[in-house]
Amino acid sequence: MNTKGVIKYSAGIIIKRFGDKFYTLLSRENDNWCIPKIRIKNNESARKAILKEFAEKIKINLTRLSLGGKICTIKLASLSDNKHGVNSEMNVFFSIYIDGKLDISKRKKISTLRWFEINNAFKNTFCRNEKLALWKIIKTLEIEEYDIIDDFVISVGGQGKRIASHFKSIGFKNSKVLFPIHGKSTLSFLINTALKLSFKKIFLLTSFYEKEIIDFLKKEYPKNKNIIVIRGGEKGKVGGVAYVLSLLKNELQKPFVYSDGNILYSDNLLNKLSSKRILKSSLISFAVSAGDLAPTHLKALIQSNKLLNLSSKPNKRLDKILFSDLSSSIKKYCSLGVMAIDNCIFDLLPEIKEMYDLDVVIEYLFKSKLNSNLELINFVKYNKKWFSFHDKNDIDRISKNN
Repeated sequence: MNTKGVIKYSAGIIIKRFGDKFYTLLSRENDNWCIPKIRIKNNESARKAILKEFAEKIKINLTRLSLGGKICTIKLASLSDNKHGVNSEMNVFFSIYIDGKLDISKRKKISTLRWFEINNAFKNTFCRNEKLALWKIIKTLEIEEYDIIDDFVISVGGQGKRIASHFKSIGFKNSKVLFPIHGKSTLSFLINTALKLSFKKIFLLTSFYEKEIIDFLKKEYPKNKNIIVIRGGEKGKVGGVAYVLSLLKNELQKPFVYSDGNILYSDNLLNKLSSKRILKSSLISFAVSAGDLAPTHLKALIQSNKLLNLSSKPNKRLDKILFSDLSSSIKKYCSLGVMAIDNCIFDLLPEIKEMYDLDVVIEYLFKSKLNSNLELINFVKYNKKWFSFHDKNDIDRISKNN
């Protein structure tokens, strides 16, 4: 650990617009593409340091243009990292150049610099903090290349341990998502709702009961080639939902909606989560309800429209600490298990495949230091009826309601 204090860096991102595309400048450092940056010396300001670096090394003078001119330089975030036992902090600024005339290709001593289309720059940068900065800019500029969210992912691969004894007593040998309630399974409800709302692709995440899910699709949706089974196999049984979801990284090229397969909710919620605006500047926007119908689901403390705390593990002692003695303005909510997710999460959080459950992913991102600057987690309040079944009592409760 560095005992002399924090090493501070200043980084700058230049955005060039050419036609309907946005490009940014990356620097080659130690065989990796990075945002151009400079170590801050003495009492020099972060803004002054990076502007000086651009002026001296890249021969671009940004200081002569005001905030209202063609180039805007504003503070984006202060990101911290710990590498090789040394504390470092990086202040990130970005500059927007609104026409395509800026060309550094003919300048000297810049062979390590290259223009990247901004989405490609995001994929090519090595450091997670820098990826986050570029992701935030893409969100800020509202240049995502999609109009609506039309990919739907449903988790249908659970073993169903808590309901296994009841199913055995009635002779039902199948996945709980295929158990008929009012003549229709929860999986049928979710697929039919998604088709009605014109989702283009529906992915089913399986591990247990893979054959039974495939047989169900052949019988109920024999001609629909856009309902696709993702097999987690033995690794999925151990790694859980997060692992099987990670297998879709290359298939999901834009944000998507995820849902547990054993829940029922209104069409309006799924329609709302498919809106392009639902994620805003967040990686995940998850639905919450004041009704706690799923004891094992994520619990949230919310004051007005601010998320105060989360707990992903059912723990009576922890819940007493987090959720007891609440003021009248602070409310406890339960996650439904349905959410909109930015596909960039696979690049920003490659360890997602090792996190087992998406509730764990949400809590991890919310409690990370990065969230205080970037607001990675958001929520949607859901006020209508919903049901989630894990045991016989849940089935009885659902059966009593139409």
